[in-house]
Amino acid sequence: MRVIDLEKFVLRMVVDNSRGVLARIATLVARKGYNIASICVGKHLEEGEASVVLTIYGNEDEVQGAKSMLGKLVNVISISMHRKSEVSEREHCLVKAEGKKADAEKKTEKKTEKKADK
Repeated sequence: MRVIDLEKFVLRMVVDNSRGVLARIATLVARKGYNIASICVGKHLEEGEASVVLTIYGNEDEVQGAKSMLGKLVNVISISMHRKSEVSEREHCLVKAEGKKADAEKKTEKKTEKKADK
């Protein structure tokens, strides 16, 4: 099957925030032959919990099977499955620009001096 033929699903999980949880999730998904398109992990509202968002491609039965298997892991507190049409996606880019502050200030001072002279 090609990726073009498969539907995109998002699995959202709340898990224990402890060592090795992400490795267990990734190993289980890979062992069953699913490819993780993207993964995002962050703090959850409750202390000691983390939120994991997995994006995988497959048909509904395959993804439902993956959801069931992941739900059986001890560290998974809750899991939900969403179709691509049910979620909104955003991409962010962090850019760091460096410049010489002193040069910029000098240029500004020169411009104001020229205006004052006229």
